[in-house]
Amino acid sequence: NRLSNPQDPVLGATAHRYREQLGVDLVTVINDVPNGSSGQGSLPTRGRMDSELAYSVVDVQSLVDWYNLGHELGHNLGLFHDRTTLDNQAPGGYQHLLNAPYGTGWITPRRDYHTVMAYAEYCGRPCGPVNQYSNTENTPSKPARTARPAPPSTGPTPPAPPSPSPPGPHPATASAPGSSTADATTSPTSTSR
Repeated sequence: NRLSNPQDPVLGATAHRYREQLGVDLVTVINDVPNGSSGQGSLPTRGRMDSELAYSVVDVQSLVDWYNLGHELGHNLGLFHDRTTLDNQAPGGYQHLLNAPYGTGWITPRRDYHTVMAYAEYCGRPCGPVNQYSNTENTPSKPARTARPAPPSTGPTPPAPPSPSPPGPHPATASAPGSSTADATTSPTSTSR
């Protein structure tokens, strides 16, 4: 994946430089992705958590058509597709890769709704998207009233990084000439829709 490769002289090196300079956790490039893909996000798996898996690419049209930015960021956070999709994508099994037993997308039992990490085609009939990750605290008919309180801080808050003045366009709003961000291969740590 060129985006997550700091040795890539144009795309990866630029993304890593901005990530370090701005002090961000996740990097997403929004671009016109060719070949019918709506995006790709690196996926940390159990036993393989690495800062180099914090990169994703999202097709600009998928931002309008469905919740693909949240989907690819979910992969960066270690979330997997729904279990039916996983059964089809990894027939040999996937449970050993999960970061948490329920770190997958969800399709409701009546197949009326699916969360952002689930694929609608596995509902078996038309079902509505719910723009949230799977959780046990709310449902489409009973949304959570408040966010869970944050745990107490374990130390001082680090100072904010200085505001940079980059010489050219920000990597999230421009693509390098002649580069394609969708040329990564699919592997257990890289998913694409």
